[in-house]
Amino acid sequence: MTDDLTVSRGSHSLKMGMLFERTQSNATLSCVYGGQYYFDTLDDFFTARPAEFDSDMPGTDNVRGWRQSLFGFYFQDDFQARPNLTLNLGLRYEFTTVPTEAHGKIANFRNRLTDKAPTLGEPWYQGSYKDFGPRIGFSWDPKSNGKTAIRGGFGMYFDHLVAQPPQPRSQPHPSLQRDRPGSRGPRLRFLDWIRAC
Repeated sequence: MTDDLTVSRGSHSLKMGMLFERTQSNATLSCVYGGQYYFDTLDDFFTARPAEFDSDMPGTDNVRGWRQSLFGFYFQDDFQARPNLTLNLGLRYEFTTVPTEAHGKIANFRNRLTDKAPTLGEPWYQGSYKDFGPRIGFSWDPKSNGKTAIRGGFGMYFDHLVAQPPQPRSQPHPSLQRDRPGSRGPRLRFLDWIRAC
């Protein structure tokens, strides 16, 4: 939801507004949804003799419901300082709430140097509420003839972590991995074989 207001008074054009976004992201974080078979050879594939099978551990709870809100507020004054010079001065304040999980299924290493086990429960991390971003800009017509404009500006911007299910670089939880005795590598994954066809 957004709302903006512009008011012009003499040589000032005042702009202000707000932004609100609510994120509700429900997802299943299965690493190998439904399992994954590996084969040593194409013959093993056709005879249904997998060398390895990977799957989530039975009973793994990998459903997550992430919740978070984003708030933003801004004020800007476009000021006609001279007939050939316009100044833009503004400030934006934006923050996100710390992500939560709808059913309290969050775990985190709060201190990576000293924690020997993850801490269960919220908060996932400590949020920042100091993200004030000033904006300043100008537009100058050096000859006052409307043919040349020199423009410049500066602003501080912040990138916020918006709740999305983490994409595991490896396996996010223990997996079941089973090798066939006597199997050898490299492995031919079923999906790799399908993509090659």
